[in-house]
Amino acid sequence: MKKLAYIFLTLVLLIAPSISRAAYVSDNCPGDPLSLTVRCPKESVGWFMQGITNACGNAGNCTLGDMMIVTANVGNFVLKIIAAIVLFMYVLGGFWYLISHGDPKLVDKGKTALRVSTIGLLIVMFAYLGVKTLYAALTGTTVDTTTVVCDGTNDGKQCGKISTCQQGACYIDAGTTADAIKNFFNK
Repeated sequence: MKKLAYIFLTLVLLIAPSISRAAYVSDNCPGDPLSLTVRCPKESVGWFMQGITNACGNAGNCTLGDMMIVTANVGNFVLKIIAAIVLFMYVLGGFWYLISHGDPKLVDKGKTALRVSTIGLLIVMFAYLGVKTLYAALTGTTVDTTTVVCDGTNDGKQCGKISTCQQGACYIDAGTTADAIKNFFNK
């Protein structure tokens, strides 16, 4: 009986989003509610979902590009949190080192905080570089792409090799990215 309840709950959770998506189209994002090219501003959908297409923001018809944008937004948020923690640990370690007055316990505590912060910072930097390199390999671009300033006056111009300027920001072209990833794995 318990297994049957789990199966039923799983099916409901899998089917419910499709039913609600078909039944309701919100007006979260301005402009054409089902557009795959117009992007939702931060004011409409929040920090993590800024830059998704109107079709994703209003009707839930999200593409791979939309999911990549949300993942990148969350990743950037996590990097900011880690940077704040590392800065705090550097200040705390330096404070302990300065107030130690030769006390070996506080000197060791300060040195340990500085060492651990530096190791953590190096791990995060190399992880970020690894993700950027993997992304470049999957999309067929280089890590250091040439970009243009995207100030809203050059809408449609290329920001990078696979992104365009829309509404004053550079956005990844979802079709190009999805095709590049498919081609990479179908070699």
